[in-house]
Amino acid sequence: MILTIDPGVSIGIAIHMPAGYSTYVAQGEEAIWVLLAEYPWKVVVIENFLTSGRISKYGLYTVRMVGGVQSMCYHLGLQLAVQMPAARYPYESAAKGMLKAYPHEVHEVAALAHLLRWEGDHKEVLWLETLSNRVIH
Repeated sequence: MILTIDPGVSIGIAIHMPAGYSTYVAQGEEAIWVLLAEYPWKVVVIENFLTSGRISKYGLYTVRMVGGVQSMCYHLGLQLAVQMPAARYPYESAAKGMLKAYPHEVHEVAALAHLLRWEGDHKEVLWLETLSNRVIH
């Protein structure tokens, strides 16, 4: 199972499990800590924080969340992949297409796009799993 996180005040979550893909928006970092600890993730992918200047209180919240996820993954022995925001851009159209039949938020699209990017870059890992393009919402 693969978990991707679009960090921030509203946290985009995308999961790829053998039954298909699932996305949702979580509120509060506690939801992330529980999610990380409860499942045997093959990899956790998180979007890194990027700023071109001063950092707002929301930006600082996001930086702390990324660091917290990095620490939790290390503590739990989970593989972590950190992607820059631009890494998801080529996959946003595909993510929107997969979610178009379901009500969704922009953070879900971002998380799913990061997941698709990771899968596109790591095809050698995916052949071991039974995968589906179904979206479970």
